[in-house]
Amino acid sequence: MNFKSTAKAFSLVELLIVIAIISIIGTISTSSFAKYRGNTCLREATRKITGDIHLCKHKAVAENVRYRILISVSSNNYAVQKETSPNHWTSVSPIKNIGDNDESVKIIGDPTHWNDTIFFHPRGTTNGGTLILQHEKFRSKASIVTSLIGRVRVEYDLR
Repeated sequence: MNFKSTAKAFSLVELLIVIAIISIIGTISTSSFAKYRGNTCLREATRKITGDIHLCKHKAVAENVRYRILISVSSNNYAVQKETSPNHWTSVSPIKNIGDNDESVKIIGDPTHWNDTIFFHPRGTTNGGTLILQHEKFRSKASIVTSLIGRVRVEYDLR
């Protein structure tokens, strides 16, 4: 008896080529995903502090008292405080770390706000300045600019 097989199969060379292509695509996508994740963490940290800036501005107007955000470059964190009596400040929230999800997100340079503090007055104005955050691994930056009239603008330089 003569049986003829109709089954088709892949050769070893074809299988190795497919595995090599999948490996190359996986390597490229892994590095791209790491960069994407780093930029996402930078944006998240920027949104967090920008949200607190907006919140302090609105609370200062609503409560008719001054608020401030104290920025600590060395500790890479900030604190939100409220003025309870002239020149007496009370913390209204715990100290907040920049880059909770990624410790590579840091404050770089010195903020250009007076004494590393953003003040919010009852009429909605603030002291102008710039705060720059950077992802140390990918060198992406986010600049948070506050104007004297209380507007906040964010500029990204993602890499």
